[in-house]
This record gives sequence, structure tokens and C-alpha cells, in this order.
Amino acid sequence: MRELILIVSVRRCLLLAGLALAMGCATHEKKAVATAAPANREEAAAQWRENLRENDERLFENMRREREAREVKKELAARDRREKYVAGHPELREDMREAIRVGKLKIGMEPSAVRTVWGEPDHVTRYVSASHSMELWSYGAAYHLNFVNGKLTSWTSSR
Repeated sequence: MRELILIVSVRRCLLLAGLALAMGCATHEKKAVATAAPANREEAAAQWRENLRENDERLFENMRREREAREVKKELAARDRREKYVAGHPELREDMREAIRVGKLKIGMEPSAVRTVWGEPDHVTRYVSASHSMELWSYGAAYHLNFVNGKLTSWTSSR
């Protein structure tokens, strides 16, 4: 009978520790381990650490799944945006249409097509002279795109 009470006490402590963990309350966690019988404190602490590890694994797995879901949603939205752009511009050559569909840059693209493929640049610098206009687009520090008279002429990558 005494062993049954002891087992119930240890389980009760572990449940308290699990509840405290869910609530984020360190005081209850320590109490749950501390209130276990002296012989079972180490077992209760080990079980509490195991529960903590399992909860962390579940938390990280959920975070990974949420991040993947956001990435998939973002990619689907980008694909839809590119398809709409291609459908709205029947005058595009087939090679340009395909580049836009797959999200790649191609020399000769107009700024609106580049925005569709890569989004808004972080910074735009414009130069205008009597004979032509030039724009330099920056996407972070990694990519720089050059436009002359409204057409993509080159890009560089520091990656």
C-alpha cells in the first residue's frame, strides 16, 4: 500500500511539473520535484527533464511546420502573381514568359516584370541624361540590377 501511495505521489508531482511547464511557471516545477519522496526526487527530476525535452521537441517541430507552411504559401502566392503577369502581357516573347513563370531574371526584362519576379527592390538609384535613363536596383547587399532605358541590362551578385 505504501508503494502505491508513493507511485501516486510521484505521478502527481510529474503531472504538476507538466502543468507548470505548460504554464511556464518555474516555481511549480521545482515544487513538484521537491515534494517527491526523497528516494524518488531524482526519478521525478529525470522525468521532468524528459518531459521538458519532449515538449521542446514538439514545440520545435510545430515551429518548423509553421515555417514550412508560410514558405509554401509565399511561394504559391509568388507563382500566382507571376502567372497573372504573364497572362496580362500577351506581347511577351515565349522565352521571357517562361523566365517570369519560373521566377528567373532575363536580360531585356522591363521593371514591372522584374518586380513581379523578385518583388520591390530595397533601394533604387536613378540617373537621367539627355540620351538615356539608368536605374540601379539593390536587393539587400547581395544583388544589384542595372536598367538602361527601361530594360534590364545586367545584374551582379555578391553571393
